[in-house]
Amino acid sequence: MSSEQQSVVEVNEEVKSPVNPAIIEEVNQFDSKNLKHADVNEKVILPTKEVIEQEKKHLDLVNGLENFDKNKLRPATTQEKIVLPDRESKQQKFPIIT
Repeated sequence: MSSEQQSVVEVNEEVKSPVNPAIIEEVNQFDSKNLKHADVNEKVILPTKEVIEQEKKHLDLVNGLENFDKNKLRPATTQEKIVLPDRESKQQKFPIIT
């Protein structure tokens, strides 16, 4: 073994468990037959009226988008109209300073 491997082994042997050995011994000796059965009562929290309404609106919106009939759409044409100002209106707005 090289000196590096020996030092690693020595360091690993020096590392101790953070748990107290007495605690480990008590846990190992514990007898689970002494435990009593416990009934678990689950609490069911029902949503409020507002939460139900919000969820219903969301589901209606999603269903409306998923079931939309594209055949009901009409083709649209757009016309861009650019009206340039005439010379007189330009001069009125921006007079030439001489």
